[in-house]
Amino acid sequence: MRCGKWVVSESVTVGELLSKCGEPQSREVTKDDVFMTTVNGGRVKTGAQTVTERWIYRNSSRSLPMLVVIMDGKIVSLTRADS
Repeated sequence: MRCGKWVVSESVTVGELLSKCGEPQSREVTKDDVFMTTVNGGRVKTGAQTVTERWIYRNSSRSLPMLVVIMDGKIVSLTRADS
C-alpha cells in the first residue's frame, strides 16, 4: 500500500503504519471469544479474546480504498476494500 512517498506492507508495525499513513478514515473493532476443542470433541471457551481491527485508508478521491486488518496488534493483511 502506498502512503505518500512510503510503501507499507504487512511486515510493518501498527506504529509504523500510523506514522507513515496517519489515522485511517474509518476503524471497526471486534472482539471474539477463543474456543478450544476438548478431548471428547466439544468446544469450550478459553476465557481469552481475539481483537480484530479493520482500518480503511483512502489516500485520494482517485485511489481505491485499502483495508488493513490487524489481529491482536499485528497487521495480517492489506487488501483493496470493497467500495
